[in-house]
Amino acid sequence: MKKILAKKSYILLFLLLVVLMLIILVFLKMRVTSINTSTYQPEPAKKPVVSKEEYEKNISTILGDYEKIIDEAGIYATSTKQNISNSDPIYTEINNLREKVLATKAPSFEYKDLHMNLILSLSSIKDYLEMPLNKNKIACINYTEKVKKSRALFQE
Repeated sequence: MKKILAKKSYILLFLLLVVLMLIILVFLKMRVTSINTSTYQPEPAKKPVVSKEEYEKNISTILGDYEKIIDEAGIYATSTKQNISNSDPIYTEINNLREKVLATKAPSFEYKDLHMNLILSLSSIKDYLEMPLNKNKIACINYTEKVKKSRALFQE
């Protein structure tokens, strides 16, 4: 009987030591991660410096491409392109122009409307080409008008 009790007490003592070791390990792990996070100081984000002249040159080419897309899409024409497939080159042109707009860095916050309106306009042109409904055409025209207004402010 004493042997069984001694074995049980050794097992219990062993389990108690294992639990104690786990608690110590968890405590040390928490302390190490808290030290690591408290000493970490991220580098301040570097703002890309773009001159106004470089930006104007980039946005001028983008706006020229944008005008070509509007002409190809036939938004202001009375007849629209019908049955355009997703493999049509205009979709590639729209996606490429969208990527150019997103990659272009503006020298200041004042050009955000022009960028935003260009992206929204390109999306509405794509929607219109996929489904040439009257409401899509109206949305397209509205966004192109907003781009024209933003562009007019840019050229002042």
